[in-house]
Amino acid sequence: MQCYAAVLDNSNYVLVGKKRFSNNYWGGQLTPGGNGQVNAAGQYCLPGGGSNNNEPYEVAAAREFLEETGFLLAPHLATFIDKYESEEGWALCVFKVASVEQIALQINGNISAGHPVGHPSSPNVRDWELQRVLAVRRSNLSQFLGVFSTLPPEATPAIPDRRNSIDWYSQMAAHLRYL
Repeated sequence: MQCYAAVLDNSNYVLVGKKRFSNNYWGGQLTPGGNGQVNAAGQYCLPGGGSNNNEPYEVAAAREFLEETGFLLAPHLATFIDKYESEEGWALCVFKVASVEQIALQINGNISAGHPVGHPSSPNVRDWELQRVLAVRRSNLSQFLGVFSTLPPEATPAIPDRRNSIDWYSQMAAHLRYL
């Protein structure tokens, strides 16, 4: 099951990420020589990925959030409030925090380019898929999630099985709008 983390606050902001075009930093290490085309490159998304065997969906979503953002959704910072399981094979897990804007500032620092070259700034970022994150009003999510953006020619998928659409995100945006 693919599990995604939606992080929101009482001011009706949701944390949304923008995917990088390419990446050769996976599992906490540089993988030189590989084709680093990112699934859904250049599109807006919610952090997430696959769950491990018997892993509760909210645990998987929080783990994937940490791997992609370097930010731990610890119990004293975030409260799990909702879970939506789709028929298509994904789960949306919703966490509430004090301020999405404050978390976005920290995450953007975590996912900025670091040293050595080709590494994110934070060692907590294990899968460097995100270019940046932003706080989006819940009422505006449909303008970001599920909206296809044309890629520049240099970012055209080099591997045929790489997805560049994120069609299920529009369903997530609709769920979050009325939560």
